[in-house]
Amino acid sequence: MKLLANRIIAIVRTKESAQAGRVVYALAAGKIKAIEISLTTPDAQVVLAHILSDKRRDFLIGAGTALDLATCRALIKKGIDFIVSPVVDKQIIELCRKGKVAVVPGAFTPTEIWQAWRWGADLIKVFPVSLGGPQYIRDLATPLPKVPLLATGNINLNNVREYLSAGATAVAVGSALIDPKALANNDFNTITETARRFVELVNQTP
Repeated sequence: MKLLANRIIAIVRTKESAQAGRVVYALAAGKIKAIEISLTTPDAQVVLAHILSDKRRDFLIGAGTALDLATCRALIKKGIDFIVSPVVDKQIIELCRKGKVAVVPGAFTPTEIWQAWRWGADLIKVFPVSLGGPQYIRDLATPLPKVPLLATGNINLNNVREYLSAGATAVAVGSALIDPKALANNDFNTITETARRFVELVNQTP
């Protein structure tokens, strides 16, 4: 699955739409291959449309915090690569599968995770994973070995390898990748370097 190219999905959430696009390309320069723009970002749909029109990009671009069918339909029509939702919604999963777009619903309990998988989710976003830590991923992966889990919530450079070693198929990373201070200073080089460090750590993890 292309979505799991390097087992990291970056989450971009900014207060200014102009910054969002620059952050996306800074992350891509750091070799992140799957980047999600949160729909809570101002003019997120405009930013997404601009990036989707870039024929030279070598990364997947997705939309996060998707909660309704109308938004998902519009995104699929634009050619979005993947859609992430904070909840398990059967209709969203079915719509994405019909549109041949990867779908990543958010779930926490074993029942929610299994239900999302049975309905056809490509990857299950375990959120907020910080409530249980790597041990919770380990506890889930043991009885649900075939279900791909995306650990999400407070993933950082200090614990990313631990989550992957515990059984997470991939990790989603937000503020630890996009340092607020670097963002405030428009320091996109720092964001690129942090992305590279994450990729190196993940590559070192079996």
